[in-house]
Amino acid sequence: MALGRRLAREELLGGRRGRIVELLRGEPGLAFLELQHRTGIRGGVLTYHLEVLERFGVIASLRMGRCRRYYAVGTVPAAERVAHAMRLTSRYAGLIAALEASPGASQGALASALGVSRQTVSYRLRRLAAARAWDAPWTPVGLKSRDDAEER
Repeated sequence: MALGRRLAREELLGGRRGRIVELLRGEPGLAFLELQHRTGIRGGVLTYHLEVLERFGVIASLRMGRCRRYYAVGTVPAAERVAHAMRLTSRYAGLIAALEASPGASQGALASALGVSRQTVSYRLRRLAAARAWDAPWTPVGLKSRDDAEER
């Protein structure tokens, strides 16, 4: 494959990567070593394929302590995303509650409700977005979703 060339969907999901995605659809939340055991793919090669799939938004991963769990996009249970976000720090629980109470709220409104600066809210929202800790309806005004960023 030539460098800098965009992958066609067939190339992206063909062969090993297709097997990985199908496995994750059937059993979301597998750890790296379990994926390696189930697929028979060597560690470095599996790492490469997981990075490609995650970069193209086909799979997502969540770090759980020392373990990283992999999911086909759309299969991460909401409770697990919230639990993961709350493990980042308990301060995020208030932000998640405010997002649920006021979907579409501006960062300034969230900052006022929580008694913190707008910059703090912005930082925490970026951390939650990186952890994929909320669904699209929770996205507050002023924070671009991952899909918006990829369209540019």
